[in-house]
Amino acid sequence: MSSNTDDGGAHAAAVGADLASLGASPELRRRVSEVEALYRVAAAIGRATTLDELLAEAINALREATGADHASVLLSDEAHVMRFRAWRGLSSAYRDAVEGLLPWPPDAVDPEPLLFADLAHPDVPAALQRAALAEGIGALTSVPLVHGGRLLGAFTLYRNEPHDWTDAEVLLSRSIASHLASATVRTEAQEALRARATSSRRSCARSTRAS
Repeated sequence: MSSNTDDGGAHAAAVGADLASLGASPELRRRVSEVEALYRVAAAIGRATTLDELLAEAINALREATGADHASVLLSDEAHVMRFRAWRGLSSAYRDAVEGLLPWPPDAVDPEPLLFADLAHPDVPAALQRAALAEGIGALTSVPLVHGGRLLGAFTLYRNEPHDWTDAEVLLSRSIASHLASATVRTEAQEALRARATSSRRSCARSTRAS
């Protein structure tokens, strides 16, 4: 699976380069770039065998696919607080300051992405604004991860300078979020199965020794 997807991503990249050299329209090049981005994320998901590997791969793919300066994935814990699980380029001070600030309730149905084009704007929540500006972040978008009607968490993209998030960027981010949410659920289930199998083997080993 992974090798086929990688081949697809390489092909998309080659097509994009060919289109640019032939003077294709910016809109056509953008659409090819979006396909390439989805291939990259799918390839990253296909390579991962644990949740930590999955999120690390996803973070790298998200930054490459979107041109973001930083990226993070937050997952909801048992208390329904979204906590950082993976990140690139974010200090511990920033993570501590903003953890738990995402506004979606646990039972949110189809929550919309958060878009902040300029984090210095007066309408930005004060706690987020202080932390972001201290971190040198000028813009961010946070996209919810939803699977089966359940809010799992969010991935967030950051830019160092103010940035107007386009409809195309938001649509691409939501497509990536859908892939990532499904992969997160699947990988969590696989990890739980492995943990149960390991526990069962240990129990059998103890029973054997006791007998």
